[in-house]
Amino acid sequence: MAEKHAGRMQAKLFFVYRSVDTNNTKALVNNQRKLQKDLRDASLEISNTKIYGKVEGSSQVPGSHSINSLNNFKVDLQEERSDVKYFGNLKKGNVPPLDTPDWDYGTKVVELRKYIHDRVLDGGRWQSHGLPQWTEYLTMVSECIATTNFELGFLNDIQYSNYLDLQTELNTCRQTVGRTWLREFEVLEGILQVDKGLEQTMESLWNILFSNVKETVEEEGEKVEKIHEDKKWQTWKCKESALWSKSCLDQERHWKSHLQDCIDGVLKFDNVVKTYYEEIQMAIESKVEGYPLARN
Repeated sequence: MAEKHAGRMQAKLFFVYRSVDTNNTKALVNNQRKLQKDLRDASLEISNTKIYGKVEGSSQVPGSHSINSLNNFKVDLQEERSDVKYFGNLKKGNVPPLDTPDWDYGTKVVELRKYIHDRVLDGGRWQSHGLPQWTEYLTMVSECIATTNFELGFLNDIQYSNYLDLQTELNTCRQTVGRTWLREFEVLEGILQVDKGLEQTMESLWNILFSNVKETVEEEGEKVEKIHEDKKWQTWKCKESALWSKSCLDQERHWKSHLQDCIDGVLKFDNVVKTYYEEIQMAIESKVEGYPLARN
């Protein structure tokens, strides 16, 4: 359930037997069969308890979770393909000079570590979690177990948790784009304040601003696409993709309008003030020289 609905990697079972006669194939086969039977019986017993919310009127099939949980458990006489490993003795013998480590044993230990790593990552992508995240997740699972229907409670809680995580990721991308727009606008506004005589049209100034922001918008857009590829967020992919596009368009309209206000307030108004100031200067100079002021 956690793998299907939360994008988490499914838990894996591994069994390692030590000090086993690896040449006795018949004993190994019997051991594997007994192990599989014991695991299945235990899983069936668990699935029929209240942990999985088997209540009157439920359409849930007893044992269905146990079957699914063991589907990914591999048992094979070829150890390289099996989740059940058999190790021989640590030492070649018990009496000197044979009481030395068996190098094959050490080799199997190293291979076991690699095998576990490959199996855990099989079909999934590793994502590290800190202790606070694990504590929150395990608390949620514990609370779901205590309810009358674990499956329903778990699905509701995990989907809500996934949605909050998705919004956190998307908000980070939106904030990055917003900060870039603000930074580049302030730079352009500073240039307009310093060089008020700058002969630029609204269209040319907008092209400058947009070109400085375009790269960041595209980079964050690619991040959003990768976020939506995660299995646990597939439910909201279409909706959030549309909202991201709308957010980008809203940002463009906002800053284009803001730029127009800046041009009207800085360039046009300052030009009017500059013209008025020049007329005042001319009038003052003409008065000082004894010429009458021109009246309009």
